Amino acid sequence: MASADGRLASAARSGRRSWVEVPGHAGERLILTGPLRLVPGTTEQILSRLADLGRTVSTEDGVTDGLSVLALSVDDVVLCLPTVIMDGRPRRWPSATVDRRIDLTSYAFAEPDLISAYAPELIEHLNVGHADQMRQLARHARPAETEGDIAGVQVSGLDRYGLDLWRVDSAGAEQVRVAFRQPLVEPRSLGRELRRLLDQSANTSE
Repeated sequence: MASADGRLASAARSGRRSWVEVPGHAGERLILTGPLRLVPGTTEQILSRLADLGRTVSTEDGVTDGLSVLALSVDDVVLCLPTVIMDGRPRRWPSATVDRRIDLTSYAFAEPDLISAYAPELIEHLNVGHADQMRQLARHARPAETEGDIAGVQVSGLDRYGLDLWRVDSAGAEQVRVAFRQPLVEPRSLGRELRRLLDQSANTSE
């Protein structure tokens, strides 16, 4: 989104070529290049369509007046992978560096796994901020083995299909798998799925 009277919107109206750089966690950069264009429709209509797809765009104070939605028609994709210096840290690429060009068909049909990309942060959040809920899930992951107290629970793995938990009780430690009803497509869908599982486990215990 950009100011309707600004430089970016002006470039989009003329179909000028532009690029977007997407930084990665380890110093890599994905560069998307192509003509910039204005998305047809009012800003409110476009945001409503995005919301129907489960995507939300935040604006300052919720104000969309004077804003236009821009899109990049991607016709070139380049992946820049950083080299590694002696201490093991990735080195930043200079802006003029170009590395491996990605086939457009492969890029278009790729299925991004955002859950895998954000798994470390999500796992830490669950272990630190939702320990009681994870204990509840672990207690009902093995319905036939619910006797006794659970001394501790640790989320050890997360993917789009479920959670891996380490459960410690009087019998020792074991790893249990909590499967999701349907694969997750984005980090925000994790919260909805966990609420469903927690409601299910609460109903089972009643």
